Amino acid sequence: MLTKKVPLLFQRYVCYLSLQEKAPSTIKKYVHDVRNFYAYLSRLKIQTITKDIVIGYKKLIFKKYKPASINSMLISLGNFFKWAGEPELKVKTIRIQRRYCFDHIFSREEYKQLLNTALQNNMHRTYLIMHLLASTGLRISELRYITADALYCRKAVVLNKGKSRTIFIPEAVCIELKEYCSQKGIKSGIIFHSRKPGQLLDKSKIWHDLQRVAKIAGFQQGTVHAQNFRHFFAKEYIAKYNDIADLADILGHNSIETTRIYTRTTGTEKKNRIDGLGL
Repeated sequence: MLTKKVPLLFQRYVCYLSLQEKAPSTIKKYVHDVRNFYAYLSRLKIQTITKDIVIGYKKLIFKKYKPASINSMLISLGNFFKWAGEPELKVKTIRIQRRYCFDHIFSREEYKQLLNTALQNNMHRTYLIMHLLASTGLRISELRYITADALYCRKAVVLNKGKSRTIFIPEAVCIELKEYCSQKGIKSGIIFHSRKPGQLLDKSKIWHDLQRVAKIAGFQQGTVHAQNFRHFFAKEYIAKYNDIADLADILGHNSIETTRIYTRTTGTEKKNRIDGLGL
């Protein structure tokens, strides 16, 4: 593969991804990863891409990033090479040992502490986002489907990865969201929008606000993020109803095996259970 006419190549690739109905965030991620790879080629003044060149890039990013991030970048490149008609340039991802426990899933008491901290520090929007994620199991990108109109029927139809599912919003959360919309003058569209009403609040902004709440509440840095609330929801749902098949439907998983990952106990919980055996 030659590295000529790169801008035109990216334009065509973006059009292809759009026609494949990829989410805007996915397109942005794919293109970002491919651009980084081409920047690497430019620095080394490489004109022709070979498998050895891609392997060299893999070794370079291995020194800078975590395995999960590296695999994400390699998957982006693999998809690009396949589209470009040269799938032989694709390199293998890194095998990651499956995790059998999670160490940063907070307890119900810690969850309440985060909510109270947000309220006490006038971070109402962050409070509502945490409350909504924890009570529905939504992914952070799926907040775009929580609209003012959805509150009246207490449910939202979510489209993700080519699948649709219905998310039911608890009545108590609906009441809080309606009050928030009234205060902010939100009559339609995405509730948690950016400065442009039709766009979801940037993920980096949500992450920053979560870290601020976590820091004030005295949580260890890096232990509070949006995915944690999804894990927390799954853990609480299984503890109360013990129905993993139903949980898989709610979370939007094709495989129950995927759902099992969300229901694993933390290392501390495993330790306490073992100690509790008294053996």
